[in-house]
Amino acid sequence: MSGPGNHRDSRLVRALDPLDADETYRRLPEMNAAADVPALVGALRRLAGNAAAAPDGTPYECRAAMRDLGLLLGSIKRHGVEPVTAVPEVEPVLLRLAARGDVVPRDTVHHYSVWNPYGERQRSYTGSSQESALIDSVRLSLPRLSQAVELCDPLTRAELTDPEFLTAMGSFRAHLASLDEAIELVNGRVTPAFFANELRPYFDEVTIDGRVWRGGAGAGLPMPLLDLVLWAADHDPDDDDSAGYAEFWAGGVPYALPEWRRRYAELAGGPSLVARVTAALDEAGDGPMDDRLWAAATAVEQSLRALLSFRAKHFTVARQSYQEDVRLFSVGSSGGSVELLASIVRLTRDNARVVRPRRSARSDPERLSRA
Repeated sequence: MSGPGNHRDSRLVRALDPLDADETYRRLPEMNAAADVPALVGALRRLAGNAAAAPDGTPYECRAAMRDLGLLLGSIKRHGVEPVTAVPEVEPVLLRLAARGDVVPRDTVHHYSVWNPYGERQRSYTGSSQESALIDSVRLSLPRLSQAVELCDPLTRAELTDPEFLTAMGSFRAHLASLDEAIELVNGRVTPAFFANELRPYFDEVTIDGRVWRGGAGAGLPMPLLDLVLWAADHDPDDDDSAGYAEFWAGGVPYALPEWRRRYAELAGGPSLVARVTAALDEAGDGPMDDRLWAAATAVEQSLRALLSFRAKHFTVARQSYQEDVRLFSVGSSGGSVELLASIVRLTRDNARVVRPRRSARSDPERLSRA
C-alpha cells in the first residue's frame, strides 16, 4: 500500500467495515458520554471476536480493523480501565493486525483521520462538531505532508543551483503551508478547554504485550522527517534544544508508516538543506552571489518560515490547552511538553535566520544570463 497521501488507498480503507462495526460507532459517543464501561468492554469483545474469526485480510482490511478496535481501546482507557486487561483476547488480534500491516499494535493518527469514514460512518469518541473539526484539520494537512515527504529525496540529491531544486522547493513550501490552514481551522472551531478536558483523555497510552503505546493524535505525523531534511540531520548534539528534540522524534519513529520509517535512517545521515546552504553562502563570502544560490537560500528560508508560522500557532494552542488550571495531562499525546514545543519553535526560527541571504550580496541579474 502507498502512503496516506494516496487518495485511492485512503478511500479504500475508509469504505471498509470488516468487523461489522458501523452500528457500534453510531453508539460510541453515547457510551462514552455515559461512561458505560461494561458496554464499551462488550463492544470491544464482540469486535475482537469478529477479527479473530476472520482469516487474514488485505492490508486495507487490516488498517480498517485496527481503526475500529483502536477507538474502543482509547475509550475504555479514558474511563480508567486498561483495555487488554478487560478484554485479554484482543491482544493477539492486535498483534496479528500489526504484523500483517507492519504498524504498531494500536490505532494511529492515520486511522483517526485519512482512514476514517466521512459523514454518518465517521468514527468519533464524542460526536462533537469540535472533534470533527480536529479530524478535518488532519485530513487537510496529512496528504499534503505525505507529498512533502515524497520531495525529500529529490531535494537531498539535487544541486542547490539546479532548476529542479527550486521547483521541488516551491512545492515543498506549498505543502508545508497546509499546516497553517489546518491550525487555523483548529483555532476557529476547537476550544482549548474542549481539547484538554474532553478529547485529550481519549488519546492516553495503553499497554499491549507488555509495552506502552501512545495515543493516535500526533504520533505518526511526518514532521520529524521534514525537519531532518531542512535542518535536523546535522543538529548540534551539545545543544539542549536539539538533543531534546532528537530524543523526542526518535521515540515517534515506530508510529510512522513503514515507507516513512525507512527514510528516517537515510535522512538522519544528512547533510541538511540548512547545512548545505550555509556552506554555500560561506563559500560565496562577501562578493556577488549567484542568483541561483540566492534563490535557493531564499526558498529554504521561506519553507522554514512556513513551518515556523504553524509552530508558533500550535505552541499558542498547546500552551492554552495545557495550562495548569485547564489541563488533565501535563504532556501531549505524542509525549511532548509545552516546553519542548517552545524549543522546537526556537530551533526553527534560528535555522530560518541562518539561511537568510544578504540582499546586498545578490548578483546583477544580467550576470546569471551571461553564466
